[in-house]
Amino acid sequence: MDTKRYINSTHNENCRQVFIQTQDPAALLRDFFRDAEDAEFEEVKSGEASVESETPLSIDDKFFKALNAVITDGLIVHSYDYHIIQWVFQEKFSVTFNNGQSFVDYLTSQGITHKLPSADSINKKLSDREGKFPNYTWKNTDHNEEIRRINIAKRFFREMTILR
Repeated sequence: MDTKRYINSTHNENCRQVFIQTQDPAALLRDFFRDAEDAEFEEVKSGEASVESETPLSIDDKFFKALNAVITDGLIVHSYDYHIIQWVFQEKFSVTFNNGQSFVDYLTSQGITHKLPSADSINKKLSDREGKFPNYTWKNTDHNEEIRRINIAKRFFREMTILR
């Protein structure tokens, strides 16, 4: 009767599952340990440990990843919801857009296509807003819609700040 074993192996920092089928589990173990003995290991001297240096993400990369998290969570319900992203991005991360069109152009350059807004819808919603993060308010907006928009702002801000 065949014995089935699943062995997790790591190769190039990607974990993959390898399925091994053998009739002799003892032979499988002997081969495993023999291969380990034959493996060549690079000696690392004390104090010279090889540590991968993390290159910090650019502001564009952070923006793209943070916005994709907001989109994936289903928080962008209307195309004009992007005005909230623009508002937080400008206020908290010192990024300036001349107008709604420059922000739409930026979204396009970042490869964002989900419910892409028009420059007019961005400009209109930006003119209806008041307050500072996270205490935003909008003219002619009910309480539930205001809470929904604030949640978009908070989620985007949180994603931007946790990305390195």
